[in-house]
Amino acid sequence: MRRALLALAVAFLIAGPLRGQQSPNAVKGLPSNGVFESNEVDQINLFNGSLNLTIPIGQTYKVAGDFSYSFRLTYSSNNWEYNTREVDEYDNNGYLIQHFYAQVYLNGLSNAGVGWLFTLGRLLPPGTHSAQSAYCYQSPDGGEHCFDATLHDSDPTSGSTTSYTRDGTYLRMRIVGTTREIDFPDGTTHVFGSNGMLTLIRDHQNNSLSINYLPSNDSECNAATYWNITDSSGRVSNIYFRQANLGDVLCRADLAAFTQPNASQQFTSFRFATTDLPISRLLPNNTEEPDPEIPGNQDATLLTQVTLSDGTTYVANVSDYDTGDGVNYARLNGTPPSYSGNLLRLRLPSLGSMQWDYQRYQYPGESERYWSDIAGVFKRRRYDALGNLRGVWRYDPRWTYLLTQRELINTVTQRDADDTYPPQNDNPNPYNFKSVNYFSASTSSACATAIRASTACH
Repeated sequence: MRRALLALAVAFLIAGPLRGQQSPNAVKGLPSNGVFESNEVDQINLFNGSLNLTIPIGQTYKVAGDFSYSFRLTYSSNNWEYNTREVDEYDNNGYLIQHFYAQVYLNGLSNAGVGWLFTLGRLLPPGTHSAQSAYCYQSPDGGEHCFDATLHDSDPTSGSTTSYTRDGTYLRMRIVGTTREIDFPDGTTHVFGSNGMLTLIRDHQNNSLSINYLPSNDSECNAATYWNITDSSGRVSNIYFRQANLGDVLCRADLAAFTQPNASQQFTSFRFATTDLPISRLLPNNTEEPDPEIPGNQDATLLTQVTLSDGTTYVANVSDYDTGDGVNYARLNGTPPSYSGNLLRLRLPSLGSMQWDYQRYQYPGESERYWSDIAGVFKRRRYDALGNLRGVWRYDPRWTYLLTQRELINTVTQRDADDTYPPQNDNPNPYNFKSVNYFSASTSSACATAIRASTACH
């Protein structure tokens, strides 16, 4: 039965990022103030079109009371970072000529392949991530939640040893000796060493999970260290890595299995296959001049297979990623456009598959030099095990202009059959489902507004 649904989604957006925060145009993960379309394994950010995937690895481990934990592998697009190198030269007449070269690098925070992340959380010091000026907590979904001295602008400062997130996650970070501790709304505290790595999760009832980083001599996975994870119930899990182009990437997870009383520890294993190859660095538009001292490609690592404990697999071949030509710079608005570094297809354990096409999402704002053009999802297709198309979801973002605001309208339609209409062009064919999502941004690069409501400027 055909049905239509009109949904109104309100979010606070800005043309330039808040202090110490990621640009909302390029945010990764699942921010608490975001609007998403959630499906079987993927979630589409309806403001910037980013693709997010979650693959559970193993079961949920209940320790005691409300204290529990689980492991998951996540994927998020928007995997390029940009810097500018300024070069001043003088011509023969003594006039200054300034060159501004774009430097393009893969996000260095993935540890399971480009865009893929396996973590229980990590603390990012200033200068090691996209929000360069603040400490940020990287959550398991890849999102970055950055800390400020106060929770609100009007709050008195509580001292240099305590800081807070302002993105709706309500995290509090405290400096305790040589460590930093983050208090979560669920009552747990996460402890991080001086290198930002998680060492302990505890609650107020002394339930805990500890992580030690130990030397490894594993013959299958050749990284120098592995994670030894132990909870207060005595369960032990070990996470192994291998050396790759991207650094140490996930290789195998030996997780605690159900064990009879008084029996020795049993494990259930998950394996992760990767491929090293060069991929094209992605420039956001044709106006950027790449740094001549940096080659047009970068050595990368792609996750190609996840083998679950029962032998079933998630598969993404090298051809299931956009890698450009692997030699030269790629451009988002090139001919044809490139989305280098993004996942295009994933085969599921059911032998069905998901496929994603991309388009260019454009945003106003003079301060967003590199983030005014972003690769976001255009179409999402679902196939059964026989390769038959079982549904198409289409995302059409477009800007409208009000008196003092710009408004982004992202229309999502779902049909049983595909179409050939290009991005941001209306498809008059009947649909099964439709949602219209409205986002509003101030014309000022310093302020943000929501639909028919205003909020303070930062």
